Amino acid sequence: MQSTHVEKILERLEDANSHRDHVMIVAHRGLWIKDGTPIYAEGSLTSINKAIELGIEAIEQDIRMTKDGVFVGMHDETLDRTTTCTGEVVEKLWSELKECNLVITDNLGKNRVVTNEKILSLNQIYQAIDGKILLNLDNKVGVNYFPEMIEMAREQGVEHQLLATINQNTPEQRQSASQMLNIIGETSANFLPNLYDSHVNLDDVERSLQEYSPSAMQLRNYHAPDGKITMDGGILFRAC
Repeated sequence: MQSTHVEKILERLEDANSHRDHVMIVAHRGLWIKDGTPIYAEGSLTSINKAIELGIEAIEQDIRMTKDGVFVGMHDETLDRTTTCTGEVVEKLWSELKECNLVITDNLGKNRVVTNEKILSLNQIYQAIDGKILLNLDNKVGVNYFPEMIEMAREQGVEHQLLATINQNTPEQRQSASQMLNIIGETSANFLPNLYDSHVNLDDVERSLQEYSPSAMQLRNYHAPDGKITMDGGILFRAC
């Protein structure tokens, strides 16, 4: 039987040693920037479809929750920068968010261009990726909501396409993640430990490798805007 497109992506992810000449690409907030200039609204359906058209292996989407418990794709806590609406996502009903139009803009909210596109619910994102691309879930709500997100994906048949980011930078984060995994039980979703070199040591990295046996990890080279690449050189990358 011929492998599907998603199966081929997962094979490269889960057996990376057999594909050392291949670099996987993840489109951050979808594919919305070209040559440093925003051309699509971040997190929009267009940004997802363009990533799929180019054969990109995964998209990253930040997930927040509305006042009435609907998961939506939105990077910022507020709607101000990326939509025609204002206020905090958590204070709005899903029916209110449906009235907002997405805006093409940069990280500072400059040069705004209003589009006809709407904020996507997590269910709509799942529908868009079905059989086409992997989804890196950057859960801004809390790890305790992952079981619900994964169950939704299971119902839509895209559970195996998930790359779920789990923060591993403090004892509290590690404990919460372990408790969450015990609740979920067996799953075809991949979990990606997320570590900042300003917060962890090599023992923490090794602990995450042993506990999760991840296909990939997110190793963050943290730095202050006006400081060194890391505060003290860091454990992952060192630079003066």
